[in-house]
Amino acid sequence: MNESAIYDLLYRYCSGELLGLVTQAIDRRETFEDFHALSLGHFIPPREMSQLRIARYERVQSVGEQFSNYVQAMKDAALVLRIIESEAQVVERVVERLTPTQRARFVFQSLPSDN
Repeated sequence: MNESAIYDLLYRYCSGELLGLVTQAIDRRETFEDFHALSLGHFIPPREMSQLRIARYERVQSVGEQFSNYVQAMKDAALVLRIIESEAQVVERVVERLTPTQRARFVFQSLPSDN
């Protein structure tokens, strides 16, 4: 779906301040990425954004939560919150919370890329 179609769809369902942001984005021909970032900054105060990041992205794996579900939840949160970290940075952050015994259990098939 191209950005023009996304803005057309959003425009129909927006009102108030959000409508103003959509109209501004259309007028300025902003990318959807820029619009999304601007919208997050406009509607979510920095302190609350920081709390969301910690609660949804930098959280510890729950007891009994499958590792694949944990990783997917982090990916989903990164997408929504517009967090850009390389795979290596994410792995480093996850591994730093583990005990030496837990770290020893990890076997990487190939080193994480910088993407």
